[in-house]
Amino acid sequence: MLEKVYTKDIQQGMFVVCSANGNPTLPEEIANTCISSKEAILKLQRCDIKEVLIDSSKSITENIHPKTSYAEEILFARETYANILNMIKVMFETVESGGSLDVPQYEKNIDPLIDSIERNSSAAASLTVLAQADKYLFSHSLNTSILSAMLGRFMGLSRESITQLSIAAMLMNIGKIWIPDNILEKKGKLTKQEFSTIKDHPVAACKYLSNQQGISLDIVKGVLSHHERDDSSGYPEGISGNEIHKYARIISICDSYDAMTSDRPYREAMTPNMAIKHLYSMKETAFHPRYIESFIKCVGIYP
Repeated sequence: MLEKVYTKDIQQGMFVVCSANGNPTLPEEIANTCISSKEAILKLQRCDIKEVLIDSSKSITENIHPKTSYAEEILFARETYANILNMIKVMFETVESGGSLDVPQYEKNIDPLIDSIERNSSAAASLTVLAQADKYLFSHSLNTSILSAMLGRFMGLSRESITQLSIAAMLMNIGKIWIPDNILEKKGKLTKQEFSTIKDHPVAACKYLSNQQGISLDIVKGVLSHHERDDSSGYPEGISGNEIHKYARIISICDSYDAMTSDRPYREAMTPNMAIKHLYSMKETAFHPRYIESFIKCVGIYP
């Protein structure tokens, strides 16, 4: 899979194909090669080239960052998780009060989380089972963000894209702020009207985010389309396949997995294995096979 990456975001292990627009051409020793040293990165960044195309299927990114032991990383990851969970709570309060989102600050705050995922993703992944019932909306947003960052990294997204993807996942449910609690927490089956109200939350979020500074179109599309499905069975637009933004395709799987493995007022949580099997059963319909198979390879062995 070819993807545009800013030269400033190139990392060791990425397979660089060519400059994004073909002009100027890359130095012979860099074109169609896997970046294996910091010297190669510096040489590429000295070229008058803003973006290059990388082939994520040929990239080797697992060992770009030094690994730490699970025991070492879990302490840092737990503190980072708590800090970002509080940030998301404040973020939701800001939206509810009609305030302005501080995107640069959010990006700065989630950097340590992405660093942790790059060092030892198992530590961050293990924290996604700690959702608290009274903070479900916040913890579910964070868990989905963690899983999305893991999957995005596994699929070869650049660091900048992973950051944007993570923010989109954190913001995916802000539209639920305007949905009554008696609908969100209803134990029985939703009426047709109640379900219609639920289905409005991506559009409500999109309208709010479109008026916020620092929110990219990619983030807006990721939020708007996170309930779309590959077979056009999703909402709010009923689009399908490649019409769905890649952020939304990643978030939709991670959102579904975390929701399935969480206790809710209307049902008990599935085991991780059950959730994986259920997602796999939808790989030719609701979700694209490549995204589902990548998710299973990325997190399917955990826990």
